[in-house]
Amino acid sequence: MKNKIFRILKGRALAWLLALVLLVPIAGVTGLVGVCYTAKLSGETEVRPGHSFTLRLSMDSGAFGCQGILSYDSSVLKLTGVEPVNGKFQEEFHFYSENGLVIVTHDTPVTKMLKITFTVLDTAEIGSTTTVSFTSGEILNGSRKEAVNDVFYTLKMVDAKSDDATLKTLGVKVFAGDSDETGFMPTLNPSFSASTALYSATVPNEYSSYEINGVCNDSAAEILSSTEGELEEGMNTLVITVRAENGSEKEYTLMLFRERPPEISQVVSYESTPEPDVSIEEPDESSEEESEADSSLVSEEESELSEDTSSEESIFEESTESIESFAESSVSSPELVITTPYQSDSGNWTGIILCIAVVGGVCIVALVIRIFVLFRKKQNV
Repeated sequence: MKNKIFRILKGRALAWLLALVLLVPIAGVTGLVGVCYTAKLSGETEVRPGHSFTLRLSMDSGAFGCQGILSYDSSVLKLTGVEPVNGKFQEEFHFYSENGLVIVTHDTPVTKMLKITFTVLDTAEIGSTTTVSFTSGEILNGSRKEAVNDVFYTLKMVDAKSDDATLKTLGVKVFAGDSDETGFMPTLNPSFSASTALYSATVPNEYSSYEINGVCNDSAAEILSSTEGELEEGMNTLVITVRAENGSEKEYTLMLFRERPPEISQVVSYESTPEPDVSIEEPDESSEEESEADSSLVSEEESELSEDTSSEESIFEESTESIESFAESSVSSPELVITTPYQSDSGNWTGIILCIAVVGGVCIVALVIRIFVLFRKKQNV
């Protein structure tokens, strides 16, 4: 009995010893290998016909490279690009399109391995699914290779509307009044780019209206804001709103500065005054005859007076002669008549009558003075 128990214990001990001997090398190898690698594909899960998308192959731990077979349905997807994610670390890269074999190596350990770009064909059925896989994968760490898990990535075809609300081109034309059909296109600053939302431009003052010319990148998108209007002097803020097919919107802002007119100095204009109408009127014959009659009358009265005159008479005579000479000169000399602008014919006759009245008045005054002198002389006698 004891021998039987001893044999059983001895057999179990030998089994445990054998297991321990086998596990030690395995543990040593596992320690040398380090961590286990797991591959992963990431990216969009819903795609629509006619659009492109990108998947990324990565590892959960850094490695110098990897290789494997990339598979996909060519009736649904078109492969448009395979390239390393970290191109600057690339030492060797190969892609064999016939069997989908990809080999990529780096000079330092990386986790992000590949960027894989596809385009969904227009014939893809809405609501269907397709799969992209990376199989038979291996990690390349120098001369050592380690197998990694197979990766399968499922994509669904959806009828999603486009979210593209960008412009392909943008320009503005300004016009100088309604009669201007050609217009003028100011230069935008900065130059147009679909990703740039703010622009500025300056236009001369004579341009008073504008027209925006924009083309959407997506034919299903539309420009909502008004594309024409009037320009005020100074800064004009024009906002161009674009709506994508799915309803999302993007705004482009154009700061359009219309220059102000130059300041005009005050100019005093003088109206030309018509030159005065200078005419010489002949003396009136009736006035001359009246003057001669008065002179003859005075001469007859003087002859009747006595030759005995006093010094007072001489003074009066000199005064009388000076007055008479003034009257004669007024009558005999031609009169200068200046006709003011826009003077009528009645104004000319008024001047003539006024001159005759002045001359007649002077003669009457001289006659009164002369009579007064003669009267004084008679009293003295």
